[in-house]
Amino acid sequence: MDFQLDSEQEALRDAVRGLLTKAYDTSETRREATKQDPGWDEKTWQRLAEMGVLGLPFAEEDGGMGAGPAEVSIVAEEIGRVIAPEPFVEAVVLAGGLVAAAGTAEQRAEILGALAEGTLVPAFAHTEPGSRYSQTAVGVTAARDGDSWTLSGVKEPVLGGARADVLIVSAAIDGGTGLFVVPADAAGLTRTGYRTFDGGRAAHVAFEGTPATPLGEAGADQSAVIAATVAEAQIAYGHEAIGAMDTALRTTTEYLKTRKQFGVPLMTFQALTFRAADMYVSLELVRSTVTWATLVLLDGGDATEAASRAKLQVSKAGRHIGQEAIQLHGGIGMTAEYSVGHYMSRLTAIDHALGDGRHHLNRLVETLDDHTVIEPLP
Repeated sequence: MDFQLDSEQEALRDAVRGLLTKAYDTSETRREATKQDPGWDEKTWQRLAEMGVLGLPFAEEDGGMGAGPAEVSIVAEEIGRVIAPEPFVEAVVLAGGLVAAAGTAEQRAEILGALAEGTLVPAFAHTEPGSRYSQTAVGVTAARDGDSWTLSGVKEPVLGGARADVLIVSAAIDGGTGLFVVPADAAGLTRTGYRTFDGGRAAHVAFEGTPATPLGEAGADQSAVIAATVAEAQIAYGHEAIGAMDTALRTTTEYLKTRKQFGVPLMTFQALTFRAADMYVSLELVRSTVTWATLVLLDGGDATEAASRAKLQVSKAGRHIGQEAIQLHGGIGMTAEYSVGHYMSRLTAIDHALGDGRHHLNRLVETLDDHTVIEPLP
């Protein structure tokens, strides 16, 4: 099979890489961007919008570019290469994806059009304290009074929740889980932001009789939409992780070539080169798995299981490559000033976003009895 990018995809990759490499030319540049709220560079975000990146997966009639999972994967990998803190997966793939899948034509035009222009940043408020990656809502409930809806309960952590201009909120309704749109200035909405260990931002979001507008059909169970969109975001996170792993590996191999001990480069020691080779094997294995999951999306298939397989491999490879990168750098790898520790932090955050490796392993184990047993040959 041919996995080469076409000319348009190569142009997209080169344009995004050029922008992000210039914006985050050193690890110090990224640290400076994450020190201040909202934890990323709004000028870089606006430049991504001007390039059409923020509208890539959305239909043209909704203000987007009409691209697909392949183009999204290209952008995600380039973000991962420099661990750019801009919330591409969170705002575009996840929150924007929910609006694209469930929203009315008016909602899509209003929210996705502004997102593509870089003038509005949405966030998906779904995770609840103690929920452990559940894809249904329990702690936040929706109450209906005629045509009006209100929400009550707590969501935490909400990635990018303090900065978001609008929240896409999952809430328990009669018969399932609904989706609602809540503007940042809604009455009864309280958002308390804080810094995450990888330099990002999350928030504790509380609703107290907060007015909300149903996303799409009022009172409809949106559990299937949530599951499908979360799967797309899990695969996009996988591509972001691949970009980060690739840079961590290249940084490590370059260090082994240039750092000397006992008068010779570290790469002279066979045990260290074997460990670097094992890192490369992990990277290529996760690249193949995540690419396969992306092809499932392209074929329009059910990507839920594919996403779990990809996320499990991302968890294993991210831990292996990140830890080896730090150890092979020795003492300098443990310092906050050096880049590999920040790559490990981001890979750890991606591992825990939308389900960690253990969670997805358990999900895959539950599907074992769904497979047909092949009778042995006589």
